[in-house]
Amino acid sequence: SGERYLDFFSGIAVNLLGHSHPVLQKAIFEAGKKPLHFSNLFEIPEQELCAKKLCSLAENSFQNEYKAFFCNSGTEANEAALKLARKKTGRTKLLSFEGGFHGRTCGSLSITGKEEIRRDFSPLLPDCKKLSFGSLEDISRIDEKTAAVFVELIQGEGGVLPAEKEWISSLQKRCHEVGALFIVDEVQTGVGRTGTFFTSEDYGISPDIITLAKGLGGGLPVGAMLAKKDISAAFTPGSHGTTFGGNPFIMHAVNALIDEVSSSNFLDSVQKNSEYFFSELRILQEEFPNFISEVRGKGFLLGLLLHAKISAADLQKKLREKKVLVITATGNVLRILPPLITTKENIDYFLGVLKSVLSEEIH
Repeated sequence: SGERYLDFFSGIAVNLLGHSHPVLQKAIFEAGKKPLHFSNLFEIPEQELCAKKLCSLAENSFQNEYKAFFCNSGTEANEAALKLARKKTGRTKLLSFEGGFHGRTCGSLSITGKEEIRRDFSPLLPDCKKLSFGSLEDISRIDEKTAAVFVELIQGEGGVLPAEKEWISSLQKRCHEVGALFIVDEVQTGVGRTGTFFTSEDYGISPDIITLAKGLGGGLPVGAMLAKKDISAAFTPGSHGTTFGGNPFIMHAVNALIDEVSSSNFLDSVQKNSEYFFSELRILQEEFPNFISEVRGKGFLLGLLLHAKISAADLQKKLREKKVLVITATGNVLRILPPLITTKENIDYFLGVLKSVLSEEIH
C-alpha cells in the first residue's frame, strides 16, 4: 500500500540483511539464470562450497572437523539431528528443556518444551523428557540411556532467556561423561544474530551437533545440520535424505550471505551497534521503570520483560500502529530482532517511537 515500516523482527530472525539487499538480489538473479534443481544423487558444486564454508567456520571456532547436511527449515534440521543421535548412540532417550522451542513437526515437537503447543498432538515420540532450563540439579538426569540433549543457548520463543556459561559447560561435560550427544539449536541465534557467527563461540563450547536455519537464507527457505565428522559417519547412504535441501538455487544465495555475514567488519558492526542498543534500552528502562522490568538477550536478539501494567501484545500492537514491527515471546516479553545491517540511526528511530508509546501510556 506504499506505507513505510521499520522492521525490527526480521520475519522472526530471518531477514539478516534486511529486505532486498543488493548482495542477495544479485546472487538470486545469477542463480535464476541457471538450472534451479538437481537431485542430491548428483554432485552439486554450490552445495559443496556452502558446506566447506560452514564447516570451516565451525572448525575454526570449535577445533573439530564437521560435516554438513542441508534441508529446508529449522524443524527439519532438528529432525535430522535427533535421527542422527539415535542412530549414532543406539539409544532412544532425548532430553531438552522447559521453555525451549525446536520446531513443529512431530519429532521436533516432542523435544519442544512448550506444553501448550504439544498437547493437541499426543502421543508424540516416546522417551522425550524435559529438564529445567539452568538447573544444575537436573543435569544428573542425563545418564547412560540418553541419546542426546538439545539446548538453546538463548531461549528466543521462551522469553529471550540466555543460559549461564558455567551451566552450559557443566551440561556439555555431563553429556560427554555418559556418551550422550550435546546438540545446540542455533536456528534463531546462529549466523551472526548475537555478534559472532555461532553463539556457541561465546560460550567456549564444542557442540557435537549444531542446527541452523532462519537467517541462513536471508529470506529463502534453508536449514543445516553440522555434525562432528565421527558422528556424521553414522548417516550411511539411505539413512536420511531430502528432495529440495541444498539445491543449487538456494545454495548460491546462501554462499553469498555467508560471505557477507562472516566478514570481520560486518560482525564488528553488529557488536558495536547492538551494544549501543542495549545501553540505550537500559536508559529507557530507568526512565520507565513501571513498564520495563528487565532488558535481556545478546547482540540483535533482545527482549524487554514488561511489568503487568502493559502486555507485550498490546505494546506490539501500538508500535505496529506507528509503523514499527516487533514480536512477542513467552512471559510478557517484547522480542526485538533487528536485521544485522541495522544502523545507529535505525536504533534511534526505534527508541524514539518506543519512548513515545510508553509516554502515551503514562498519560
